[in-house]
Amino acid sequence: MIKVKHPLEQYRQSQEAFLANCPLEERRYHELLFSYGNSSYRYHQDTQDYTPTETDYQEWL
Repeated sequence: MIKVKHPLEQYRQSQEAFLANCPLEERRYHELLFSYGNSSYRYHQDTQDYTPTETDYQEWL
């Protein structure tokens, strides 16, 4: 599994602390949840400055 860490240090530390104290049977679930949420966060942060073109729209269709 690819583990995507949060780009902001305070949230990364908070997530790591949570996982360290998480029961073993729940840890995998929360690792996946954090990884998915962190990758979504990174995606939305990276696309804020992106302006789609007509070509992008046509390719999307």
